[in-house]
Amino acid sequence: MPGPGPSPVVSAPSRGAAPPDDLGVAVSAGSAAIANAADGDAVALCGAGAILSTRAGQAVGRQTPVAIVQVEASYQPNTRGQPTFLNDAPYPNHVFSAVIWGRDRAQFQPPPESYQGRVLCVTGPVELFQQRPQIVVSSPSQLRAPH
Repeated sequence: MPGPGPSPVVSAPSRGAAPPDDLGVAVSAGSAAIANAADGDAVALCGAGAILSTRAGQAVGRQTPVAIVQVEASYQPNTRGQPTFLNDAPYPNHVFSAVIWGRDRAQFQPPPESYQGRVLCVTGPVELFQQRPQIVVSSPSQLRAPH
């Protein structure tokens, strides 16, 4: 088994993830850099302490501002509870959802689907539902569209 050696060099045009060295340091460093850039983007969009929706799973159990870069909105009037989903990608490929239940929907004017395709900051306690992070939104004050 070869001993640890220098990390392989990845050319800029490849734009892929760096292959791991024998210790996995290149991957760890790359992941940390990506995470820091993601946090910077979220903070720029939603303020201090914000994270991108793709990292919301790391904030389960905490009150955290979450940035959705492009909302996929869906109102389900024929589903129990009449939920409106503000996802970070089309269902079922989303990582994070903000859920507005039908009983709270009348407070939102214009309707929550108006966030379709927009950047959205969602604040509230992050919880897991079916292994995916979500925030239940019961008040318009939990949502802010920065642009």
